[in-house]
Amino acid sequence: MAIAATAPDAPLVVVCGLDHVNLTEEQDVLAKAGVRLQTVIARTEAEYLERCGEADGLLIQYGAVTRRVLEGLPRVRVLVRYGVGVDGIDVQGGLSTHHDVEANTNRVLIDRARRAVVVADASKIARVAFARICGIERVHELVTDAGADPAAVRAFRDAGLPVTLA
Repeated sequence: MAIAATAPDAPLVVVCGLDHVNLTEEQDVLAKAGVRLQTVIARTEAEYLERCGEADGLLIQYGAVTRRVLEGLPRVRVLVRYGVGVDGIDVQGGLSTHHDVEANTNRVLIDRARRAVVVADASKIARVAFARICGIERVHELVTDAGADPAAVRAFRDAGLPVTLA
């Protein structure tokens, strides 16, 4: 179902695997950039490969975004996953989350990204959760709030990770 009307040859962003229907903000941003927006139902590898072949970008919340999916969608140049995050970031423990599947998905996204920026509030700094995503050497920048422990911030910086306090 098309949401934004733009030129038929404009880049296409496909929104899939969402549990909300209000895409007003996404529609406004993409329309201003001259990008078409389309929604499809896709959560499995097979569904992504079958239904998203014309996509130049994907906006997703749930689904099996595996290496096979990314390699099978050669036009995709932008991938945004709603809700991607970390439950902990630690100098020694790296990035982590509570769920294996989420950790694996996040790892694939980081592997494919040109630049990985972690945005995490102070409660996640110097914490390690169950499933490891990757080491901090894979991250280009950490953005956190002023409530982050100064010693932990210093440890990240000493390890070579730029930290921005927002």
